[in-house]
Amino acid sequence: MGYPNNIVFCRSDADGADWYEFQKAHSLSDESVKLLLRSDSAGRMIVQVATVEGSRLFPASSLLLELYDAMDFSDPNAPDPEVAFGGKMFDATANALVDAPVVVSVPESATKLGLRRVFVEQGRWDQVKAMIAANPDTQEEWDLAIEIKRTDPLAEGLIAAMKLEPADVDAILVRAKQLTD
Repeated sequence: MGYPNNIVFCRSDADGADWYEFQKAHSLSDESVKLLLRSDSAGRMIVQVATVEGSRLFPASSLLLELYDAMDFSDPNAPDPEVAFGGKMFDATANALVDAPVVVSVPESATKLGLRRVFVEQGRWDQVKAMIAANPDTQEEWDLAIEIKRTDPLAEGLIAAMKLEPADVDAILVRAKQLTD
């Protein structure tokens, strides 16, 4: 009898042991937290699942860690393991779970309102308005635009005139998004 094409088996890379057979032979403790860690695009091992119930796990392409003494299981107010450990990063050097660094996505554009709010915060809005108003074509483009892309000639001109570094532009775009979300 063959198996359907979409069936997935989870086996150990080391010895080829089936996960469910392994789980029967090596019962996971009822008083431990089980973590599934998966490598992210930067190679960091990030906790994807944190649970007490091991039978619900399917560790395909993951590393299974079992933590003992991680929680007081007699405490009815103990935090949910997912809340306590979810999203943490395993630091192999320190042999510890640490907070994963926050990865900030830099937008490629910002709304005019977001940009205005950033420049007001920075005390540079009057300077930016004056630069835009100094050129009728730039003023018309600003007036007609809904959002400004970082690669737009209007933005490139302002970036050059304000002598902004790429990191400065990144920070402005991130903050503009925060201020309008």
